[in-house]
Amino acid sequence: MEASWNITAAYGQTDDKGNITWSQPQQITASALYAQVAIDDSGNIVIVWEDSGIKGGVLKIDNGALSFIEGPTLISTTGSATSVDFSMNGSGKAVAVWLEEDTVQMSTLQTSDKTLKWSPPSTLSQKTITISPQVAVDEKGNTLVFWFREDDQQNTFVEVISQNGNNKWSQVSDLKNEGSNIVFPNPQIAVNGGIGAAVWKISTLDSNGGVNFIIEGATAKITNDSVLWNKTVTLSDATGIPDKPQVAVGSNGRAVAIWRFVNDNNVYSIQSYDWDTTSIQTLISNVNSTGFQDVTAQGSNQGSNLAFAYWSNGLSGPSGFPTDIQFSESTLSKPVLDWSDVGKYTFATDLSSELDATIFNGTPQVIWSQNISKTSSSIQVGYPNEATPPSLVAYKLDTLNTNLAQDAEKMIASNDKAGIIVAIWLRQSQQQSPETSKMLIYWGVDDSF
Repeated sequence: MEASWNITAAYGQTDDKGNITWSQPQQITASALYAQVAIDDSGNIVIVWEDSGIKGGVLKIDNGALSFIEGPTLISTTGSATSVDFSMNGSGKAVAVWLEEDTVQMSTLQTSDKTLKWSPPSTLSQKTITISPQVAVDEKGNTLVFWFREDDQQNTFVEVISQNGNNKWSQVSDLKNEGSNIVFPNPQIAVNGGIGAAVWKISTLDSNGGVNFIIEGATAKITNDSVLWNKTVTLSDATGIPDKPQVAVGSNGRAVAIWRFVNDNNVYSIQSYDWDTTSIQTLISNVNSTGFQDVTAQGSNQGSNLAFAYWSNGLSGPSGFPTDIQFSESTLSKPVLDWSDVGKYTFATDLSSELDATIFNGTPQVIWSQNISKTSSSIQVGYPNEATPPSLVAYKLDTLNTNLAQDAEKMIASNDKAGIIVAIWLRQSQQQSPETSKMLIYWGVDDSF
């Protein structure tokens, strides 16, 4: 029997100490895949997901429950649309992009519009092999859409198009340097105050025919009249293998890239690149070279001047070896990036390698899944510091060994003005029959605003 997927939701409030109490969940939709979420300043919660096409909806908390005030609505043209990405600013400009019939498609919604209607899809790219569309929107309404494309001659392109706050579109730009070969999926893009930044991973061939892996990136300035992309630069070291690049742009326009790196001696580290100083820094080295599970670096794109990185580190497995969530941050308003001492939260159980984070009330909040026994697991949110225990967002009792249960697609978003934090994830218990799966959404409300 095929897996059944649904979106389930719950909400909570913060107490006078800032701790969030999460409510019991409620089911929102009958089916969903790959959901994404964002919150505007008025507390509108916009969700976009895949379900026989791309669907979207706007939710609000009403009389103690979360309910749709718009949708669910099919926003793609056909049911074959995939690879959705989504972004929304505080003013409620929501932009969804996806792949459909080998092109990048886009639809927008404005939450302040009483009609709450998604715009008809528009085509942004040529009709060739296209992957990994990404979108970012800042508070001025500047929008960047980024994707990879390959033509019939197997030439690769790193393409981006921008829209300023006056809804004027630029021409498509190719950011890839000459000589680069394979472009890897999952590029990242950010925009803040009219300053954009993009990062991606590529491979190149050296003079001896060897393959080098590098992180490239570029920054841009968006005005009412034009968008100017600066020269694409190589961000990572020439030796070793970088992976999973992330990018942040602070409210002062400073751009920072973060990635994980493994050198020729198989030693893992977390590195960053600062476009202001054009320098590479190592946040931490020797990140669990044995028993390595995953490292994910993440930058802030929340309109703040805080950049942060987090990763899982430590032995992990069904026997329950100790595992750490480790964390480092830096203030983008200082002349030189000063990454703080690494904090951590340690527990002697398994940890899902997929993490996500947001900044809520000036403090990073990270979401992860944690197996707490052979028959149970949980979703937790917190500031990864041993002095600050995380909040138990949801508790799941499984009737089978946790090796057969998976938590994925975790994402967390917040809006300080609305006083709301939202977490979503995909829950799949691989039972014999029927299989059961849930996309869970939890949010908290802060009454101090």
